[in-house]
Amino acid sequence: MSDNPLVSVIIPTRDRPELAARAIRSALAQTYANQEIVVVDDASAVPLVLPPELADDNRVQTVRLDTASGAGRARNAGVRASQGTLLAFLDDDDRWRPAKIERQVQVLSGDGDAAAVETGYELWDGSRLVERYVPRPDRNLGGELLERPRMQPSTVLIWRSAFVELGGFDPTLLRVQDWDLWVRFADSYQAVALPEVLVDRDASDADAGLLLFWYRDMVHRLEPRIAPLPPGERSRIRATHLLVESSLLARLGKPKAARHKAWLALREHPAGWWRPTLYMARTVIGERAWSTGKHAFQGVTNRTAAR
Repeated sequence: MSDNPLVSVIIPTRDRPELAARAIRSALAQTYANQEIVVVDDASAVPLVLPPELADDNRVQTVRLDTASGAGRARNAGVRASQGTLLAFLDDDDRWRPAKIERQVQVLSGDGDAAAVETGYELWDGSRLVERYVPRPDRNLGGELLERPRMQPSTVLIWRSAFVELGGFDPTLLRVQDWDLWVRFADSYQAVALPEVLVDRDASDADAGLLLFWYRDMVHRLEPRIAPLPPGERSRIRATHLLVESSLLARLGKPKAARHKAWLALREHPAGWWRPTLYMARTVIGERAWSTGKHAFQGVTNRTAAR
């Protein structure tokens, strides 16, 4: 690895020019200078036009797709248009803190066995902190990925050679394409967990029905990997997936179906009884009361973690 490798920053966007400009500015503000930024306009209804100071920056180029293809295909197009030996993906509604790329290059250069490095992030709903995630250096990435998505695109720096060998993001997936990629990544490669929060993400307002469809699709893809696991681990992972379905069904206004999924989770993994019980209570008290209580709990938790 050279001391100053070129990092290609890939930013997919559609119909969100203000957010795209914000993301680009966070990339340009990096303390690591050797970057190129490829912004992929995924067939926005009105073609993306960047503010003059961004459009005139020679580190920034724009690629426009004629047909809306989804974030995975857009990222792949950005990679093809780029030159860097390292790739960094930045969703248009996320921002990097200034030292993000510099810290990742430092860590990756010091670990000859790793093909990628992931940082932590904070998830925000406006000014309210929803979640703080910090990856554990001692984690089992392959095992974690069977249970929940990790390595959010905006948190990862990866060698181009590894990305290309994996075939990039699956263009047939309109959602979960990043989760799918990292599962395949973990089969052959190692990623360093950098336990620092260096990314700010915006909470998604995506349609719960769409999320449920693609979540079920991903769980179906993961099942051949889950089935051979030891019984306790297998049951815990399956229960987690059932509870995610329960949560999405509750958001869709289907309390009976949500309660049934929570009950199945309890049967699947009785040792974790408290979570299914909580989810069943959610279907009784209603989404408004649940949301209010959840926000209050998160506020206390986040204030405690910040001390």
